[in-house]
Amino acid sequence: WQGFEIFRGECIACHAINREGGTAGPDLNVPQSVVEYRPVEQIKAYIHDPKTFRYGNMPAHPDLSPTDLDALVAYFRAMARRKHDPGR
Repeated sequence: WQGFEIFRGECIACHAINREGGTAGPDLNVPQSVVEYRPVEQIKAYIHDPKTFRYGNMPAHPDLSPTDLDALVAYFRAMARRKHDPGR
């Protein structure tokens, strides 16, 4: 549950999972989970400091520990097995 709590506290204002959540950023599970097209280490590095990859609006999250990032990725992996698109 730690990954869900982190997502709810840090990500859901801008990102959705299964079309539930914010719309400023991409849905991280539908149609494809972020863990299906990005290497895990790249995901964690991007969350920590997105500006090192490319210009964008996503804020950095330097306050998230390596343990927090692992939990968040574990949540993405769990949700990748539970895809649901209520818009379809």
